[in-house]
Amino acid sequence: LLKKGPKNYFLWSLFRKHVLNADLVTGVSKSYANFVREAWEIKEKDIRVIPIGINLDLFHPADVPRVDQAILFAGRLEKSKGIEVLAQAIPLILKELPGTKFYLAGRDIKCDDSQETWSQRLMNDFGKEQIIYLGALSTLKLIRYYQSATVFAVPSLYEPGGTVAFEAMACGCPVIASQVGGLEEIVKDRQTGLLTPVGDARALADAVIELLQNSPMRKRLSQEALKVIRKYFGINEIVQQTLDAYTHAIKLFKSRKNNGCLL
Repeated sequence: LLKKGPKNYFLWSLFRKHVLNADLVTGVSKSYANFVREAWEIKEKDIRVIPIGINLDLFHPADVPRVDQAILFAGRLEKSKGIEVLAQAIPLILKELPGTKFYLAGRDIKCDDSQETWSQRLMNDFGKEQIIYLGALSTLKLIRYYQSATVFAVPSLYEPGGTVAFEAMACGCPVIASQVGGLEEIVKDRQTGLLTPVGDARALADAVIELLQNSPMRKRLSQEALKVIRKYFGINEIVQQTLDAYTHAIKLFKSRKNNGCLL
């Protein structure tokens, strides 16, 4: 619905009008809020940032040993989620650590115009022993992989919120993420995870190799990330932020109504 041409302009204008007249507009990250302001040309509009909430009763570390040298990727297997970047990083990682295994969870997508999907291409290139395609998993099954993987990779090219990164961090899995969108707002480099430049396969490979070879760093990053998730992003905290935002919006609505400013 962005303003890309005449055929979109009517919808773009209609939605922009509704956004401008709304008493409350929310976004999952500062990055996404800024994107919305730019895309809809509403720089003067306040957008309340309410992050994604994590159910800590579901997403939590498990008292089981993690699989050695297991990299987990979760999300649609498509370019925007960074699967191509990961594909370029895999041979660099295997050159240094040939025992590394890559677990891919999510809906498979065809590569470009070919009939081959990303999982098929990767398995053909590196073998089924190194590339394990898990398919689209249920939440409970995905949690088990968050709890057992050595490292979770999020090499997205674009990511407004970064739900999977929040989930992995809540499960105690060290995260390597692209320095983009909502990811860099939660993953603080070398504090709660590692950040790499967007689209940089060499940097992703180096980060993976570093973490796989440094158990104390993995432990420290995962512990710090877990503290942040529990303090600021638990579902109860986010529910309270949402209630506060709606309460404020209702007050604005009543004020507009009493002043005769409603459309």
